[in-house]
Amino acid sequence: MSLSDHAARDSIAADLDVSMMVEAAAGTGKTTSLVTRAVQLIRTGRCTVASLAAITFTVKAAAQLRERFQEGLEKAFGNTWGHERNRLQHALHNLDRAFIGTTHAFCARMLRERPVESSVDPDFEELDEVQTPLMTEEFWWRWYEAQSIRGSEDLHKVAEAGVKAKLLRGAFIRLVEYADVEIVSARCGRPDLQPAVDALLAFLKDCEGCFPDDTMREAQDKFEKMLRDLVRKRDTTDLRDPLVQLSLLETGDHAKTKPVQKNWPDKKQAKQFFETYSDLVTRLVRPTLTAWREYVHSVVIEFLTPAVRAFEAERLQDGTLTFNDLLLRARDLLRDHPAVRRYFQRRFTHVLVDEFQDTDPIQAEVLLYLTGADVEEKDWRKLKPGEGSLFIVGDPKQSIYRFRRADITTYLTVKELIQRAGGKIVQLTANFRSTKPICAFVNATFPALFTKDDVDARRQAEHVDLEAQSEGSERSGIYALETADLRNEEVAIAEARCVARWIRRAVESGLIIDDGVVQRPANYGDFLLISAVRHHLSFYAHALEEEGIRYDVTGGDAFTKSKDLHQVMPLLRAVADTDDSVALAAFLRGPLCGASDDALYRFVKSGGKFFGYRAAPADTDPAVAAGLAIVSESLAFARDLPPAAAMGRIFERTGLTAFAATAEQSGTRAGNTLLALAIARRESASGSSFAQIVDRLGELMKTEAKIEELNVDPEAADVVRLMNLHQVKGLEAPVVFLIDPADPYERDPDLFVDLPR
Repeated sequence: MSLSDHAARDSIAADLDVSMMVEAAAGTGKTTSLVTRAVQLIRTGRCTVASLAAITFTVKAAAQLRERFQEGLEKAFGNTWGHERNRLQHALHNLDRAFIGTTHAFCARMLRERPVESSVDPDFEELDEVQTPLMTEEFWWRWYEAQSIRGSEDLHKVAEAGVKAKLLRGAFIRLVEYADVEIVSARCGRPDLQPAVDALLAFLKDCEGCFPDDTMREAQDKFEKMLRDLVRKRDTTDLRDPLVQLSLLETGDHAKTKPVQKNWPDKKQAKQFFETYSDLVTRLVRPTLTAWREYVHSVVIEFLTPAVRAFEAERLQDGTLTFNDLLLRARDLLRDHPAVRRYFQRRFTHVLVDEFQDTDPIQAEVLLYLTGADVEEKDWRKLKPGEGSLFIVGDPKQSIYRFRRADITTYLTVKELIQRAGGKIVQLTANFRSTKPICAFVNATFPALFTKDDVDARRQAEHVDLEAQSEGSERSGIYALETADLRNEEVAIAEARCVARWIRRAVESGLIIDDGVVQRPANYGDFLLISAVRHHLSFYAHALEEEGIRYDVTGGDAFTKSKDLHQVMPLLRAVADTDDSVALAAFLRGPLCGASDDALYRFVKSGGKFFGYRAAPADTDPAVAAGLAIVSESLAFARDLPPAAAMGRIFERTGLTAFAATAEQSGTRAGNTLLALAIARRESASGSSFAQIVDRLGELMKTEAKIEELNVDPEAADVVRLMNLHQVKGLEAPVVFLIDPADPYERDPDLFVDLPR
């Protein structure tokens, strides 16, 4: 059967002297098209494996791409004769000379080949996505503490502006992440809040005697509630404090909260109050708040910029580079050194990129410098890829923009550059993965969301209909879950039970899976549950466990929210600091010891002290005595053993890992205790003390950093997979559920990056 997009597929294999972007919808064979192109380049002699670079998104995807490339070469070798057969044979014998890997690995290779020009240590260590946030957190608190100790004037200004340490930390992490973006900030004078405050108080005085009486309405409307909040703040706070004034103005900045006029004694008066208030907000309150925020922004950036520079300098000095460092250093190497750029262009004559929709702006620059014909041009937006040198496959609709800094503007810019250079844009629409009911739903739903105006404004991708090649079974399709009057968590719980029961019944009844080669009964490993957010993944895990179904959770927050680690942290803190009586009492009262409040009270009344080295009185409650014995042993471990070994003995003494392995969600729970020990070993090897390791684990337990949880279940192959959307990219499954439909989290933009076009 001829496919509707056969012309595009033929072009991929035949038009080898033309740079090309392939926009391939989900399930249309993006990676297959890249492999086809690569094999044809080798077959026709346009390049060798040594001059071929195939770049993809993840290490796992790179391994799969290498395997498929080898299979493609072998298949072509069996069907080819003459010179082409010799080329394919040479490629198979020298396959290890091809670069097939991630963008970061490719950049690392270039930096190690030219360390002098890139100003890096050739033996640098690449920090992964777990190590980077840990190092960033550690540097930040060290820097912040140093500024506090020396009485930094900039930190004093930040504190006077009411900016808390946690907010500063978040801003620092954001600046490190976007080190390539020029932060626009001009030094601003501190605005005077008093005129706006006086005007707001005068308005409040005029209207507070006219509030609705309690007997006149069932509930306060938002306008009245705001006014009463202002009155409370006026009467209970010191309005001479600038931060209190700021709080008052922020409370009053709600010009859309119209009064419910029928609830007010005088409807016309209520309307007049609102009009006066709205004018006040527009004319004075909001401009004052804007001026204050501009001032705070300038103060914060002035304080954080040296920290970002110091962190970068420290990484370079220590020979540790983050993924962003690799990209930025490689970009600068190619941009600023024409001879180096010319060398790598001769070295890699053909660059093929998979999953391009997930490329961030710096990656795009690297690709254009590698393939652009003019090696002297420094502006990557002016470069034209050489004939056939660049082949890109991607689908902008599949990108999670802002995830790993992917950006629709970058995607569309590169698309235009390829077109201007005489390249081709082809689209694959024949879908071999999703069934007709699903494709029909997508085709009916998304055209209204992917509008032309948004495409022109570079905010969104263009919609392309999917053309399903599979009819699917009677069970495939889109279904509604009736959950009237349920809260968001209750919706997730109800759906979790339905999904878990459906999966169990499908496996038990022998649901047939057709993978295109054979038909076979389904097993649990055929099912994948995907959630847009990770907050409710535990509900689905619990439902699967109730049905006796093994599962594996990826992309949840099981590590940072691990009950077992939170339970052992008081003991670790008590060992790290023997003066921490609160931590010791928390351990004795917690589940690992189980002493009652009455037992602890009697312990203190009889002369007992919450101090690690004190012996317990003779009549101490058995639970308290047992807990103190554990503390005493743990102190000995910390004194006599290396830090990581001591922590391992503490976990063993408390039975933490063993208990986790027998509890609900045992694989992940036990795995996370082992992950904590792995972190401890790494920190110990780098010279951290026991107390420093405990502090680091404590930071991780409350951090927003993405720490991937670990599962130690030996039978994790035949399991239902639960994943956050960010972790599922590049994966497939015969049966997929999009779960957790009632997402309560609004996603107003919190970041705007204005990239030059």
